[in-house]
Amino acid sequence: MFMQLFQLKKLFHVSAYDFVIWIVTFISVVVFYVDIGLWVGIGFSFVTVVVRTQVAKARILKKIDPINAFADESKYIKTRGFSGIRIVGFNAPLYFANGDLFLRQVYTLSDTKPERVRKQIKRLGSIQEFRRQSSLKSLESISSFRSARSDSSTRSSNPGNSLEENGFLPTSNDLAPMGRPIDTSMVDCGYVHHIILDCSSICFIDTVGGKILKQLCDDYKSIHVTVLLACVCDQAWSVLEKTKFVEKYGDVTYMTVEDAVTAARLASPAEERKLQIYLDTIMEESEINTETQLISDNT
Repeated sequence: MFMQLFQLKKLFHVSAYDFVIWIVTFISVVVFYVDIGLWVGIGFSFVTVVVRTQVAKARILKKIDPINAFADESKYIKTRGFSGIRIVGFNAPLYFANGDLFLRQVYTLSDTKPERVRKQIKRLGSIQEFRRQSSLKSLESISSFRSARSDSSTRSSNPGNSLEENGFLPTSNDLAPMGRPIDTSMVDCGYVHHIILDCSSICFIDTVGGKILKQLCDDYKSIHVTVLLACVCDQAWSVLEKTKFVEKYGDVTYMTVEDAVTAARLASPAEERKLQIYLDTIMEESEINTETQLISDNT
């Protein structure tokens, strides 16, 4: 056991949780003898499992067109969102210990807190007026983006030597001075009409987790926002059936995130579909301009 002390540095870089478990177990064995020390280590490892679920983070997913997949946009360059649709992934089980954390993160990432939206609807007088005001924000964002892109295209710019010297693919920060990036954040403006939960990383759900999902659906339904579930595993599906979630919301579950996105886009209001077509056109033009400019720079 003492020989393993020399491996602690490597263990810490691999997993800080395993490192702490080893230290606690080692000290317990030395102080309380082997039997009690091992039981202390086992108990502490269970505590770390709970802690890991408490620090789990939800994330906004966007589509990676070349491979037709959905992933965290901060880790990929070519991603795009959909107007009025938020795709949220949660990389942890959903149970009694992190249910409130899950709700808060979904509300924050979707930028659509039901209580706040209800106040805005009440202030504006109707849901239609709220949607109209939110859509205007999207159009203003698009206009600003196109104006900035037009201005940048008329200026000569030097991308610098960092990309060539390092040999990395250009990121949004690298391309920003050149006016080349595809600003997908513009689709996050405006009102949200669908929220899609990617459940592929939720390995299990308990009865409290089922109630949390029902609360989420009810809260958003009150402000005319539809919640869709995708990639629900068998164990989670069994719990959702027993908690009567499927009986009440069975039509909101889909096999894949792509299926859920397609359903959400088909069910979106007409003005949102037109806005998404407009956004797709702008982003395709931006991709073509980016590739053309990169080729000309290399030649």
